Amino acid sequence: MRAAVTLDVSGDDLGIPYLTKPMLDLWVHALHGPDPFLVVGRIDDDLQFIQTYRNAPDDFTVEYRAGADADIVSTTVDTPGAVVEAIWDWIQEKAR
Repeated sequence: MRAAVTLDVSGDDLGIPYLTKPMLDLWVHALHGPDPFLVVGRIDDDLQFIQTYRNAPDDFTVEYRAGADADIVSTTVDTPGAVVEAIWDWIQEKAR
């Protein structure tokens, strides 16, 4: 399955028309350098997004926002796989 979302990796809007789970997995595992973050957004609502920041090799912050009046919800996870699952679950929920 593929999802129509926006994707920003380390400050670069990649401009890709869709995202698949294997593509997401590659991007999350590749996060490194001075700005190791990834943001996935809704095409039709730029106030809804989920993002991750790689704090250390085994420490990621994952945050999401459900809209203009929503608070940003944050958690930490310890593996790239957990980040991929959280982001993909968010994408799938929004697609329903």
